[in-house]
This record gives sequence, structure tokens and C-alpha cells, in this order.
Amino acid sequence: MRILIDASSAILLYKAGVLDNVLDAYEVWMSGAVFKEVDKEGRPGARAFREAVRTHRITVDPERAESAFAEAPSLGEGERETLMQFLSDGDRFRFIVTDDGDAARLCRSMGLPFVNALLMVRLLRWAGHLPREKSDSAWATLQTIGRYSPEIIQKAETISPDHLLAFYSAATP
Repeated sequence: MRILIDASSAILLYKAGVLDNVLDAYEVWMSGAVFKEVDKEGRPGARAFREAVRTHRITVDPERAESAFAEAPSLGEGERETLMQFLSDGDRFRFIVTDDGDAARLCRSMGLPFVNALLMVRLLRWAGHLPREKSDSAWATLQTIGRYSPEIIQKAETISPDHLLAFYSAATP
């Protein structure tokens, strides 16, 4: 299952210690702008992201899609490219992983399938790609380092596996 990820989610999943699990479960793509952001020297996980691209565990799509989001100046270049990449070639991707609030609001308003890093941990656990102990640890880490509102955390805690079936069914081992 091919997915698109933005920089904030990729870095959060790296910090939570589950990036390799994501890369094992999904075919992960990121835009050129997202890779440029995660590849900055000194950025958490920069070396891991470079290695994942070098070994073809992450695919960077260097094409810059024409942005329809010029009217959304609060979006960073990476989020803008990720959304445009999905819109211009959505049949290639199952969903978007974003932890950017503005990008998530746009996804919701446009009906684009997306999850955040918290839900990725749930998906990995439910699909059998993450043992319970590691899932619990990643969940706690993300709640500490992520910028999640109490409402987002509550929704992620109470969402049912059935509700997210489309996001993990193809990733089931």
C-alpha cells in the first residue's frame, strides 16, 4: 500500500521509534520538499531518512506539482506539495500521513483520506506490525512530543479498528 507522508509526521514517527515499522508495513513516498526538510543536517532522523531513500525504503518524488493551495499561506512547502501530489495522482496513493493542523483541515474539507502519527501507531498495532509494548511506548512518546489537542488524542484513543480498515487492510501481514 503506497502512502504519502509529510515531514512533521515522518520526524514524529522516527522520534517515537516506529519509522522502520512504518517502512516495513507501507510503501512510503514523500515529495521533494518534504525530503529536503527531513534531510537537514542536525534534524532528528536526517541520517535515517537519507539511508531509507538510499536503500529504496522511501521513495522521493522530485516532481513539483502545480499548487492549488496558494490561498493557504499557512501551509508549508512540504505540506503543499504532499497535498498536490495526492490530488494530481491520487490513484497511486492510499492515504496521506500528516500532523500539520492546516493540512489536516484541508484534507477533511476535501474528503482526502489521512491519518496522523498517533493513528499510524494504532494502525501498525492493529495490523500486526507493532508489538503492544512498543506500541504503548510510541503512543506515550507521541502524546508527549506531538502537538495534539485533547480532542485529537481522545479521538485516536477511541477510534475503532473497523473505522480505519481501509488504511490498514493491505498492510496486514
